[in-house]
Amino acid sequence: MDFHLQWQQPQQQQQFQPPPNLHHQQQQQHHQFGPPSNSSYKHQSAPKISSNSTSDQSSIEEISSKRKQSLERNRLAAYRCRERKKNEQQQMIEQADFLSMQNESLNMMVGDLRNEVIALRELLLAHDSCHCEGVQAFIRRTSSTL
Repeated sequence: MDFHLQWQQPQQQQQFQPPPNLHHQQQQQHHQFGPPSNSSYKHQSAPKISSNSTSDQSSIEEISSKRKQSLERNRLAAYRCRERKKNEQQQMIEQADFLSMQNESLNMMVGDLRNEVIALRELLLAHDSCHCEGVQAFIRRTSSTL
């Protein structure tokens, strides 16, 4: 029976009370670094600082300096990447223009050669009365393909 009475007695609930100076430190962090980091973000959380130490202040300045250097390097790398892409695109445009002109030139050359072949055939066909065996063989071959 003693056992049941023990379970029926209300249990004391303990509430967590943060130390009095912790709230002050959190306000300082919020003021200096923004709101506390959320666990859904994967960014680095702000370092915890103690306003009493000068070494903490120098480490904050060092972190800030490193962050600025990192941002500057990233900015320069992004600029170089954009410039490289612009240059590559410009080179592609120039190459496309060159190849287009070369293609047009080659097509004109093909047309000229076809015209020359036609002119030469007509010249050979004009010599049908010629007794040259080569001319007669050509006329026989071309007449059979027509």
